[in-house]
Amino acid sequence: MSFIEELYYGNLNPNVKTFKKNSQYAKAMEIITSVEARLTEELGDEHKGLFLDFVNAHSEVNGITAYESFLDGFILGARLIKDTFLTNHDRVFRDIT
Repeated sequence: MSFIEELYYGNLNPNVKTFKKNSQYAKAMEIITSVEARLTEELGDEHKGLFLDFVNAHSEVNGITAYESFLDGFILGARLIKDTFLTNHDRVFRDIT
């Protein structure tokens, strides 16, 4: 199957990733999870709701940022390919054929 077919049929998912158990990322996620759980337990109802609104909004901002970064990378890659194959480069040297 070609790359375009894989993309069309949904077989490509660049968001699915794993990470090493003892990595810096895993340690940071562990801290986030434990602090969020502790704060959710200890805060009163009013502050708990406020905190969860903050966490959800922060997650949404992270998602938007990730999408925009992906889009920027994709656009830059497409421009690179376009420039490589569709621009007439005035070259001094030519391949020997």
